[in-house]
Amino acid sequence: MASPVFSFRFRLGLQPAALLLFIAGMGMVQGLSAQLPAIGQWRAHLPLSNAVGVADQGDEILCATTLAAFRYRPEDGNIQRLSTVGALSDIGVSGLYPVPVDSAVGDQSGGTSVLVYGNSNVDVLYPDGSIFNFAAIRNANIVGDKRILDVGFRGDSAYLACGFGIVVLDLQRRLSPATYFFSSTDGTPIRVNAVRAFGDSLYAATEQGLYRALADDPLLEEFARWAPASDAGLPAGEADALLLWDGRLHIQYGSMLYARDAGEWMPWYNAEPAELIFRKPLVEDLLLIEHFMTDGDLDSARMVRLSPDGSMSSIQDPALPVPAAVVEAPGGYWFADLFRGLVRYRDGAVQQTVVPNGPGSAKAFNMAVLEDRIWVAPGDVNGSWNRLNNRDGFFRHDQFGWANFSPFNFPALDTILDILAVTLDPFTGDAWLGSFGDGLIRFPASGAPEIFKQGVIDNAVGDPNGFRVAGLHYDPVTGHVWIANNGAAQPVMVREYQTGNFYRFPSSLPASAGEALAQVLTDDFGQVWYQVARGGGILVYDPGEDLASPSDDRRKVLRQGAGNGNLPSAEVNALVKDLDGEIWIGTNTGIAVFYNPSAVLEPGTLGDAAQIIVELDGFPAILFEDETVNVLAVDGANRKWLGTENGAFLISEDGVDQLLHFTEDNSPLLDNSVQSIAVNAETGEVFFGTAEGIVSYRGDATLGGETHEDVYVFPNPVREDYQGPIAVRGLVQDANVKITDARGRLVYETTALGGQAVWDGRLVGSGKRAATGVYYVYSTDFDGQEKLATKFLMIGGQ
Repeated sequence: MASPVFSFRFRLGLQPAALLLFIAGMGMVQGLSAQLPAIGQWRAHLPLSNAVGVADQGDEILCATTLAAFRYRPEDGNIQRLSTVGALSDIGVSGLYPVPVDSAVGDQSGGTSVLVYGNSNVDVLYPDGSIFNFAAIRNANIVGDKRILDVGFRGDSAYLACGFGIVVLDLQRRLSPATYFFSSTDGTPIRVNAVRAFGDSLYAATEQGLYRALADDPLLEEFARWAPASDAGLPAGEADALLLWDGRLHIQYGSMLYARDAGEWMPWYNAEPAELIFRKPLVEDLLLIEHFMTDGDLDSARMVRLSPDGSMSSIQDPALPVPAAVVEAPGGYWFADLFRGLVRYRDGAVQQTVVPNGPGSAKAFNMAVLEDRIWVAPGDVNGSWNRLNNRDGFFRHDQFGWANFSPFNFPALDTILDILAVTLDPFTGDAWLGSFGDGLIRFPASGAPEIFKQGVIDNAVGDPNGFRVAGLHYDPVTGHVWIANNGAAQPVMVREYQTGNFYRFPSSLPASAGEALAQVLTDDFGQVWYQVARGGGILVYDPGEDLASPSDDRRKVLRQGAGNGNLPSAEVNALVKDLDGEIWIGTNTGIAVFYNPSAVLEPGTLGDAAQIIVELDGFPAILFEDETVNVLAVDGANRKWLGTENGAFLISEDGVDQLLHFTEDNSPLLDNSVQSIAVNAETGEVFFGTAEGIVSYRGDATLGGETHEDVYVFPNPVREDYQGPIAVRGLVQDANVKITDARGRLVYETTALGGQAVWDGRLVGSGKRAATGVYYVYSTDFDGQEKLATKFLMIGGQ
């Protein structure tokens, strides 16, 4: 039922008490979407358990993980996430290096940290929350090893040890004043593994031993100013690491540690027969040491207590994490744990683990959305469609955060690996998940999960223990669940809604296709569309009137060529049905559309796919002809999202216009290879799954209804410092929307994107922000029958 039309007028500035009441009432509406980003904004959904670095920042602990970072305040447990969404410049953290408290960084000493990425990008995080990005090494045209292997400090400067030498970074002026290239006589770069300032000198541990130079020498960019220092008690060969402790400089050569004492290097610790890995910071009397056997397998990761004379005592604690770094801060020792996030160790025991809520891993092979819940199937297959034994289980996100279900915390999944398909029942809330090798799972909205293997799911031909479910689709018309039983003799499967019975049918695919069915969907004509993996095209299956009987079934394999489907390529990666019932496909050579799916099984070309022709530089061209399209999704305005190897695209309803193009360079997208996309049609939020993790973007379209329902404006009130779009949600599909001021004057008119209209808050013509006041929204459907008015408040207009 439509909301009543408001007929009263209200002038701001005359009734301040009424204004405060109005704002308070509107705040309740804003709270409904408090966890959502604003339209056009992003949020990250990343696992934060794989910690690689830790730093003390006063009242907070900074913890770096492989994909992001977070700040934790022990006093009240507050967590602030840092990712490519509005903070960090990159992903793939390789190390976090706290600036020593005795190093001056302007007036911000103690709390500054250098965050290093695997691609040689650098972020400097200051205590005031500002971040300086130093991308010069990443972008440098240097042939060979550009990795940053270690960071040392002196005064305001950080010294970045790289595969070609040392880069100096002035942390106060936020620039690089010098680069010291290390090279052999033949010009071959010399890798610098570590650098430390000690006394009046800089020491560099390199693959050709130890080098030394005076720190204040203005000519250090000349490599001749660096003298080999391996003739004073040190062995020949590669120097692996440097460490400052107890007023002395220590150096690692293989399994040996040496300490510089009275101008000479003395043996200090021998880890033989293991190879010593020693890149951990010291904290008073605590040293982290990892022993690796010569075959590369981890023998032990342990803490030892040491004394200046080199004597050590091991700390044996079975609960001790596998640490990547440690600092001493209020509350004890804080570890960056490779598996459990941030760990507090005190009084000989683990006292606390801190892992911000997030998905169980960065993988997202398939995703599905139902209302406010998104389900993620993180399993994977290789290019030949062989299983990879992924044990990540599956993930679910809702208003309460992420819930992770895996063999490690959910015993029912102990034998279920490689979950790579998911479909949702909109009526019961049940989730159906498919394992590529271990069968089918029904995860009900309430009650225990059901697992179907032998006797229900057929094994793959030649693999008696492989019960492969590679695709699932819940048909909202019939309630049947269609299954791609990959590799089975009869790979077309269905679970009947009324009885719960399973039926299977042959596909009649040629032997070369290997019965390798994967993604599946149903069209508006009761036909079932299957992706045939490994270049097999598409199988279209019509189950006929009698679902259980194969006698009235029809089927056809679609490939290239007129009358045969006319696919642009038999390498089909994606299938989706749009809001008009058309079937869009993504291939290794772009996209195509089946505009008449009802005729796809008929002889002739009437049901063939067509590619979209666009104008490119004044000439006709085939849309995305050179793009590998991995995934397709449809938003509430019937526009199409494409995930490719070159980022994510949003195109218009007919595909002719490109509206958005996100890449890792111009957005928080984590990787240009987009493998999965899911659209929350109710909120407009779009989830992108990449090999590096999931991020989401709040789009400007939602799915409209046949009538207006729960219409509201967000944000409301629109405060003076808000510069984003203003959204009107809950409209009838493709409504005509008019916004007027309190005097009834029209200030904006538009057509809703699905069920949502968006206004930038500025007046047409002048471009000025609308003045402070109450504004009214009037909306009608296509026939002019559905009418509605709501209101919202703008503050601080010009």
